[in-house]
Amino acid sequence: MAKACLAVRHVAFEDLGLLGPLVSARGYDVRYHEAGIDRFANDTLIAPDLVIVLGGAAGPVCAVASGPPRAIAPAPAAIAATSVRRETAPPEF
Repeated sequence: MAKACLAVRHVAFEDLGLLGPLVSARGYDVRYHEAGIDRFANDTLIAPDLVIVLGGAAGPVCAVASGPPRAIAPAPAAIAATSVRRETAPPEF
């Protein structure tokens, strides 16, 4: 029985590229999910054996309109910074 691979893509022309043959050779059937178009059901990301999220054509996540990209804080600090109630200005990273 083939294993399921879900590739979530943000632009329609993307595919797995070099990963495609490697994933297929390991017995995965690849299915694409169009982010922003296809709806996510409760088990969309849980049901497959493998999920690959492809990048988009936009710049890095940390890019801001006011200047060049800033460094990204370590995950625990970023989580703590966003999970507290903001009564003051957000911390600078």
